Amino acid sequence: MDTKDWELLVAIAEKKSLAKAAAELYLSQPAVTYRIKRIESEFNVELFIRSNRGIVFTSAGERLLSYAGKVINLYKEIADNVQSTGDRIEGSVLFGSPSSFARKLLP
Repeated sequence: MDTKDWELLVAIAEKKSLAKAAAELYLSQPAVTYRIKRIESEFNVELFIRSNRGIVFTSAGERLLSYAGKVINLYKEIADNVQSTGDRIEGSVLFGSPSSFARKLLP
């Protein structure tokens, strides 16, 4: 699963509709269905039950959905942390030189 899959689960839970979740995430309906089937096969569970009134998450779907917010927040935290250190150049510089050059000119 990638972050788009987690965001898809959250959108489906909020909208209670695959079509509305697809529109919110700028995905096509077949793309959403494909992602859902892939997630279900990955975990070997059924995530929700479709009905005329919308979508109802199964108990396994609810458990997976409970992790979705945590995973999305953790991913954002990681991205912020990595990007915030991108301005600085850190680390050691190693280079070779003759000992006579190093003793006289480097200090």
